[in-house]
Order: sequence, then structure tokens, then C-alpha cells
Amino acid sequence: MESKNNWKHIVLGLGAIVGFLAIRHGIGYYRGTQSKLDEDVVYAHYQRQINALRSFDAETQCASLHRAYRAVDVMRTPKGEDTMALDQRQACAGIRDSMLTMKALVKSLRIEPDMKFTIESIELSEDRRQATVKLRASMQLGKEFSSTTRGTEVLVRAKGHVFVLNSSTRTVITGD
Repeated sequence: MESKNNWKHIVLGLGAIVGFLAIRHGIGYYRGTQSKLDEDVVYAHYQRQINALRSFDAETQCASLHRAYRAVDVMRTPKGEDTMALDQRQACAGIRDSMLTMKALVKSLRIEPDMKFTIESIELSEDRRQATVKLRASMQLGKEFSSTTRGTEVLVRAKGHVFVLNSSTRTVITGD
């Protein structure tokens, strides 16, 4: 009788170990899939960003910036050319200000902005943990304001969320 109990405990113990290893493997697999990128995930990320831009949602846009985010934008305006380097905090402050300004302009002019956004290419790293995306975007707000941006962003994915790690762009702004 005692030997039956010993075997029962051994089988239960082995079952628990196998179960633990299966769960651990499953969690590892899930985490791995949640940190990999593919073209569908990249397109979905940019669609969320476009929707946020159209609704002047700065928080959604800021939430997409990685905590280590770095951006360089060379901006040409009627007043000249300027290069801006931003980290996540500075970029979010700029996004918030831009969204408030755009919302006020749209309200005062009673004209919705005409926005175009094109993903020119997506290059996935071999391990699919990073994507380098070439973009082109333009926005026209009546006859008063227009901007055209071309650039490259590097995306990463963690826990199912896509983040912009860095951005390098050139923007041309016309108007007041």
C-alpha cells in the first residue's frame, strides 16, 4: 500500500513538473509573439496614430513613444531652417501643443485638415523585433497652412504594444 502511495506521489510530482514546464514554455512563446513585428502590426500601429491625429488625441500619440525615444527633425519654414532634437518628454509636450493649436485652427477656420499618409517601405529586422519604416505625410489646412514630412521611424514591440524608438524626419511648412 505504501509503495502505491509513493508511486502516486512520484507521478503527481512529475505531472506538476511537466505542467509547470508547459506553462513556462507557453508564457515564453506568448511573450515572444507579443514582442515581434510584422507588416500587419506596423500598418495597424500607423492607423491608430492617424486616427489619433484626426481626433487631436495627443495622449494616444504620446503613448506610442518609447521611453528611450529620440527624434531629429529638420524643419524648413518661411523663416528659415531649424534642426530639433527631442526626447520622449519634449516630443510629447510638442505633440500636446500641436494638437491644441490644430484643434483651435480647425475650429476658427471651420475647415477640416486634408491629411495624407503613406508608408513607403517597411523593413523588418531578422529577429522581427524592430521595423524601420519610411514615411511620407502631408497636411493642408485651407490656404493658410500646409506641411510635408518625409522620414524614417524605427519601431519596436513590447508586451503587444508598438512603440516608436526613434525618428528622423524633414518637414517643410508653408503658411503663417
